[in-house]
Amino acid sequence: MTPFSTILTHPGSAHKDEFLACCVLLAVSPVAIVRREPTDAELADPAIAVLDVGHRHEPALNNFDHHQLPPDATPTCALSLVLQHLGVYADARAFCDWLEPAEWFDCRGANTTAQWLGVQSEIVFKLLSPIDTTLLRRFAAANRHAPGEPLWEMMRLIGTDLLDYIRNLRARINFVGQH
Repeated sequence: MTPFSTILTHPGSAHKDEFLACCVLLAVSPVAIVRREPTDAELADPAIAVLDVGHRHEPALNNFDHHQLPPDATPTCALSLVLQHLGVYADARAFCDWLEPAEWFDCRGANTTAQWLGVQSEIVFKLLSPIDTTLLRRFAAANRHAPGEPLWEMMRLIGTDLLDYIRNLRARINFVGQH
């Protein structure tokens, strides 16, 4: 991954996909997160990782948006794109049962995700916890998150734990396969 000095994502309400994409990138590079619309210059600058905004998926420039994809495309979110770029997406899909529903929820909404899962819509909302809502609400409440702040530190831990889980499970599977 091209080194970056800032993570930039959209302002306003926060969603699980950009929150987790930021978490994963913090595990790669512990930098500040800025929540606002990117400029054209920022989209062209690989030192700024742009997530879930900008209508561009250009991994070489660290741009990871999915909103320009056609509505009938396979559900893909900002987190999916970051995991793909890091080379761990296939394992994440295999080891993290929550990832595909999260992609569907972000791209298709609660009702379509519920239909896809074969459950009633209200069941999807029953799966939300205070952890989900509080972290996302606190993330949305500030335009900047920086090292040392409790939420930023928690985000870095989430990203580190997620990448460690995926990579360690792959390593154990490979080890067993070789022995």
